[in-house]
Amino acid sequence: MTIFITGATGFLGSYLLKALLEQHQPVVALVRPHKVPPIERIKASLSCCGSSHHIQALASQLVRCIEGDISQQYFGLSLPEFRSLADNISSVWHLAGTIDLGANSQRTEATNLRGIKHILEFLNFNPTAQFCHVSTTFVAGKRTGTIYEEELLHHLGFENPYEASKYHAEFLIRFWAELHQRQVTIFRPSIITDTPSSSKTHRHTLATLAHIWTIALSKLPKQVLEKASARLPADSNAYLNIVPVNYVVQSMITIARQSMPALISTYHIVNPVDVSLLTLLESFSQLLGVWLYPYPHTLTDPSPIEKLLVKSGQAFLPYLFQRRRFDDSQLRVVIPPTIHCPEVTKFYLVASISEFGSRLIYN
Repeated sequence: MTIFITGATGFLGSYLLKALLEQHQPVVALVRPHKVPPIERIKASLSCCGSSHHIQALASQLVRCIEGDISQQYFGLSLPEFRSLADNISSVWHLAGTIDLGANSQRTEATNLRGIKHILEFLNFNPTAQFCHVSTTFVAGKRTGTIYEEELLHHLGFENPYEASKYHAEFLIRFWAELHQRQVTIFRPSIITDTPSSSKTHRHTLATLAHIWTIALSKLPKQVLEKASARLPADSNAYLNIVPVNYVVQSMITIARQSMPALISTYHIVNPVDVSLLTLLESFSQLLGVWLYPYPHTLTDPSPIEKLLVKSGQAFLPYLFQRRRFDDSQLRVVIPPTIHCPEVTKFYLVASISEFGSRLIYN
């Protein structure tokens, strides 16, 4: 049994690969061409997520790297190579894609949409291969209230091209599964973060925002930042769902090993406890040394700090108004209670994003 993975050198992909190697699972990883040899990039990614030297050594034995690009037909391989690759795998895990909330539609469509078309073409050459696709709860777009796992609706539109591309990718997968009567497992994690003790070389969404804001504030004189405060356009009653990466990986692997109850099975991998916007802003305040607080209106007279934060964090700001819950009833049925999701506290958040924080400003 050999698992084919795209996105193995990314944030979530490296944690998934680590977990599979800990179980001595043979893997074929599609890795984009680069001057650094692919296996070395794999090992570097494993190191970033806290893998032991033993696991990194196992990668040389159990991981077969294929240099290719999901945005290209046949992944940039010849057709015979493409078909041969498909013939020799038992499962496909698709994680590769653009996760940049600020990416334009051309970029998101190239990877997230064109990429999924090529993955489905790949699966057509192996009619028995299992297919696990990692999507996102953000396919819900601008919807509010309770979002259910079996739903795929877009009547209120999307916050950005990233959300739209992930929605349309799911739509294509569902159409393909029904057309070919192929079982598909779709995982929809919420905002993924890492554990406080992990390396921060791989940036998750919140760490990326911390990095962006840190760089922006570093342009201001130190005296301007001392005891400073800043308003952010936000709803003080908003909340976000933030889930630790290890819980996501454990849940996905557990589900993938079970017989699927339906042709298309979709699971929200979310935290049972949401994080309030106020807790999130307090975490960033502690990190940045600037007190952030929600302001429910447009900033008509922004300070220099506010201008920098709003401009540099523009892609994330719409999420500071969100109030919705993601139903995970189907997930609860299939994962055992021994797989526990840690609560994301203020302490957890600060530790998770601090690697990219205040020391860049003040050092």
